[in-house]
Amino acid sequence: MTPLALSIAESPLDCAHLLTAARAGSREALGQLLENCRSYLLFVARAHLDRERADVSAADLVQDALVLAIAGFGGFHGNDEPQLLAWLRRILLNRLANLSARSARRTVALRPQDEPADGTTPSWLAMIEESAETMRRALDQLAADYQRVLTLRYVDRMKWEEIGVRLDRSSDAARMIHFRALRELGRLLNPPGP
Repeated sequence: MTPLALSIAESPLDCAHLLTAARAGSREALGQLLENCRSYLLFVARAHLDRERADVSAADLVQDALVLAIAGFGGFHGNDEPQLLAWLRRILLNRLANLSARSARRTVALRPQDEPADGTTPSWLAMIEESAETMRRALDQLAADYQRVLTLRYVDRMKWEEIGVRLDRSSDAARMIHFRALRELGRLLNPPGP
């Protein structure tokens, strides 16, 4: 079986069932659905990462994409496995493009009279600030362990082994806390409908 043929569920019915349950608000189903896509996304990430991008690992890129997928799952309108994989692949590749663009902007300083290279506008900046505030409020509602693992991973950019040491747990236990933190963060950012 080639990596592109990896199935995220035992059968198309299983995938449809998980999608239905995730849309109904089951964080467990959403978590299982996305976790089952990790191998495929790692394959895609490894295929697209530049050899020069030593600052980004495929695993980190996939984790970032899954965080974005949890936060934006309400915007996914597909009904089957190929559509879900295509949506996740697009999130992953957009994340990689954003990282590459950010890296390129660091190497070329803009003069004050230059127009922003990234197309920012005041309304775009306001939207980003509103999204950041929503994220801050959701993070404040997380349990202390969840806040800590997310801070260690995304602010301090620590590896799983280092996070495990800081939390006085194994790296696998740190990953599980991280997964639960992301699931809870997704629930706070996308509460189930009425």
